[in-house]
Amino acid sequence: MTASQPRAVALVLAGTRAPGEPVAAAGGKSCKAFVEVGGKPMIEHVLAALDASGRVDAVRVALAADAPAEQEAPGLAERFADGRAVRVAPGETPTECVLAQLDDLPGDTPLLVVTGDHPLLEPAVVRQVLDTAALEGADVAAGFAAIATVTAAYPQASRTSLNFRDGGYSGCNVFALMTPDARRMVAAWRRLEHTRKRPWRMALAIGPVTVALYLLKRLTLRRALDRLGKRVGVRLRPVVVDSPRAPIDVDKLDDLALVRDILGDSPR
Repeated sequence: MTASQPRAVALVLAGTRAPGEPVAAAGGKSCKAFVEVGGKPMIEHVLAALDASGRVDAVRVALAADAPAEQEAPGLAERFADGRAVRVAPGETPTECVLAQLDDLPGDTPLLVVTGDHPLLEPAVVRQVLDTAALEGADVAAGFAAIATVTAAYPQASRTSLNFRDGGYSGCNVFALMTPDARRMVAAWRRLEHTRKRPWRMALAIGPVTVALYLLKRLTLRRALDRLGKRVGVRLRPVVVDSPRAPIDVDKLDDLALVRDILGDSPR
């Protein structure tokens, strides 16, 4: 592995089969990642992007044991059968799953984490996140896109915006965990998950000064992640990608309609 062209093991978080999940129900599938867009299940778009990136040596798919891939995502089932992908337990939460995979890998193996409901994922985004992480010596890198870039291309897109001194950004659900120290960041996020219903505890965990500076828009995106990383003890870096598609995953029915429109699906 060179600094300019790092390679990784990819973990695709395909989620659990939540009863009544609206996107899965609308697509007539047992889980969201199996819903078809652009002629095939969402997760198969993700896998194709990983293949085309030229940066992924192995793929692990976190998927519920009873998710019927053979019937609903035959391309994925073929990958399981021929060894191009390995099925792993999703864990109780995504962070639990990521920690389990980090523990299972050699310490010097980068882990790229993406989600199975991200059919607009592009190979160039995978390369940009991994390459920037390596060039900057990051323990952890996370992909972001400028909200202005997204809305200029897709005015109808509704994305969560994190607003900093240098503008608004949306996360892309692409994470590069480059070194053994990355585990600290994932463990810290797991602790934050347990405080999500107690905002004051979350603020204390992040750091009250950092929270205050963010609310006052005194921090740039890079500076905010630098402060958070130092609090945890890791080199945490943002990677601002060029693609307006990068932060568009399928969390709700409006997202499903938008993605189908982008991929040229006929109305359903």
